[in-house]
Amino acid sequence: MKLLPYIDKNEISCPPKDGSLIQKPTFCKLKANKHKCNSYYHKISTTNGMHICPYGFSSFANKNTIYTSLLVIGNYNKKKIIDKNSNEFIPKISIDFLTRCSLVTNTVQRIKSDNKKNEDYMQFFTHEIRKLNRDIKSQSEHINAIATKEDFISEIDRIKYRIQNIFSTSSLLSIKLDAFDFFLNPESITRTKKLMSIYKKFEKTKHCLDIRANQEKKNIILSGQYFGEFEAYQVLEVLPFVVLENALKFAPKESRIDVQFEQQNNNFSIVVTNTGPRVYEEESERIFEQFARGRSSVGIPGTGIGLYFAKQVCDLHNLNILAQPSQDVRYRLNDVDYSEFKIIISTDLN
Repeated sequence: MKLLPYIDKNEISCPPKDGSLIQKPTFCKLKANKHKCNSYYHKISTTNGMHICPYGFSSFANKNTIYTSLLVIGNYNKKKIIDKNSNEFIPKISIDFLTRCSLVTNTVQRIKSDNKKNEDYMQFFTHEIRKLNRDIKSQSEHINAIATKEDFISEIDRIKYRIQNIFSTSSLLSIKLDAFDFFLNPESITRTKKLMSIYKKFEKTKHCLDIRANQEKKNIILSGQYFGEFEAYQVLEVLPFVVLENALKFAPKESRIDVQFEQQNNNFSIVVTNTGPRVYEEESERIFEQFARGRSSVGIPGTGIGLYFAKQVCDLHNLNILAQPSQDVRYRLNDVDYSEFKIIISTDLN
């Protein structure tokens, strides 16, 4: 919603559109020379500020928009306006009014953009939470079916296995809810810190994801250790989950995800390595951008939120996070090149 007549700079060759508060004068709609106007708008599109068009009207160019077909006091050609618009009332506005209208428009657009992002987050997390809830329900039904058998004691190992599944899935559900809270209200989970072991967080996440990994014939391998602890917000628990789930999602069946810990004094590094659809060089810079997805990932469910979120959590804790996609193709699967992909998390705690 824009209050004043305008042209979006990315549609510079299109005629001005009416604002919701002030519309274009009749002359601009019907009689203006389109070629002359088009040349004028192209000319001023690179110079922000006030301008006067060939027909006497005011224009104001900012970063993305040109507000035009206006009478801004002190910034229009009165003689040309009288010659061309003698029978039409055209409101005169001040520069301050123009500025305020521009600010209102920017605020509304930002709110719309934020609402769209929140809707995307809501859909993503709602889908994930429902999926985990279905898993818990399914496992519970299996346990109930076994428990009603007369010889259920002989099935105790299967019951324990299902209970472990429920525990792991409920842990993942809790982590997802923490991530959702962080997206919508970061302040709510960044108020207090406590000592945490990032190694133990990765270890816990591995146990939670092992059930899914086994079902998909994939293996998560932890090697090395880091015994240090540092103060962190509760949301740090989401970091190992996001990184490992991302690796698990893109790794083909019968492959492994390696998680290597290295420690030197107070410094540590965590290298998560998997094989996945090739990330091309031109896509590398966008890996941690919101909603970014590589062209090789078409057909694999995802939203492009995960690694963006991992970057936010790392930034919050002064951790470095780096992606290293290899350009060496290991093999092709379903007409897609597969290469090695690494996520490296590190810090200097001296």
